[in-house]
Amino acid sequence: MLEESGKLVLSLIGKEPAAQGIIEVQDMAKSIKLLESVLLKNGIGEHIAPVESTRLKEGVENKFGGREGDESLDPVTVKQRVIPFLEMIKTCQSQGHPIVWGV
Repeated sequence: MLEESGKLVLSLIGKEPAAQGIIEVQDMAKSIKLLESVLLKNGIGEHIAPVESTRLKEGVENKFGGREGDESLDPVTVKQRVIPFLEMIKTCQSQGHPIVWGV
């Protein structure tokens, strides 16, 4: 997950975005409820980052030095940011493993 997306998802579950952190197994049920409520309130396909798109706009150089055509796509949705993290929390919870980062 990219840094900005990670910060967003962590803030949604009440975690302070930091270089190091942990989500304990006993806290996962609360995190799951919070993320599921975000999806219900915002709609699974609603946009939360209207200026962000997954491709470059016309005339912008790509990372290989070439030019991109007008291939802009819809902005990133709540679902695209939250669902993968939600799935990871559910998997770790069912296996009894904490989620740890930056160690």
